[in-house]
Amino acid sequence: MSSSIRISLDYSVIQYAAYVGAWRQIEAIKRNAANGRTSPRTGWQYNIDGAMAEAAVATWLGVWWDGGPHKFKEQPDIVTPSGGYEIRANGSPHGDLILTDRDSPDAIYILVLTAEAPIYELCGWTKGEDGMTGRWKRKPRADFAPAHFVPQDELNDMATLPGYQAPTDVPF
Repeated sequence: MSSSIRISLDYSVIQYAAYVGAWRQIEAIKRNAANGRTSPRTGWQYNIDGAMAEAAVATWLGVWWDGGPHKFKEQPDIVTPSGGYEIRANGSPHGDLILTDRDSPDAIYILVLTAEAPIYELCGWTKGEDGMTGRWKRKPRADFAPAHFVPQDELNDMATLPGYQAPTDVPF
């Protein structure tokens, strides 16, 4: 079971992340990607929430985040000197970390709840292979592909995140 971490984003970070999310949605529409074509309203929310979640994790880790759509699937959502992390946003306060069969079993995934802006809740993490065992696989709706819904209480504590080092203040 994990204990969550609440991060309050500065409004300038929220504004930038909203811009990044809109940019991603426009790129998805241009590529005729599924999240841009099948449900434009959901796509906008998906991309903006995802960008906000990434900004929250980067803030907690104390690392730079540019969030650009140019890196889609080319590198992890958050890159640190010790590795990278994939971020999953969920707008429900009791939402699960959702993995698909296309996700990497080797990646580390972090769940961030996005329902209470400007507060974002980092709920925990799992390695892909641990979340995709089939134990939590289901098809919630007819129009959704089956996915792995890892419950929050099955996630690892954020304090045990591999490669995590608490940021240190740098005097100016």
